[in-house]
Amino acid sequence: MKSYRKELSVEIPERMGFLNITPEVTSAIRESGIQEGLVLVNPMHITASVFVNDDERGLHHDYAQWLEKLAPHAPGLSNSKSKSATSSGLYPCERPAPKFDSRLGLLDD
Repeated sequence: MKSYRKELSVEIPERMGFLNITPEVTSAIRESGIQEGLVLVNPMHITASVFVNDDERGLHHDYAQWLEKLAPHAPGLSNSKSKSATSSGLYPCERPAPKFDSRLGLLDD
């Protein structure tokens, strides 16, 4: 079995952002020379994620609103290098944890 590994480093200057890495992934596949198989794209940071969908601004806006509702930004807390809850992106909020339906969709109260 043949395998190939490539690391991609990115920086998002804002608190939240969306970056289309399809060209970089496509390039890595070409570099690998592998003609058939699976591709694993794995963010190696606890506050990063990968999603597969259309690269469409309206969709990004919807995701940003949903994420802000799910985990509201708490001004005044910094994302320092300490191992506190705030450094992992967890912020206190005054409402109960969100409820999800069986399709992993956020339910409105």
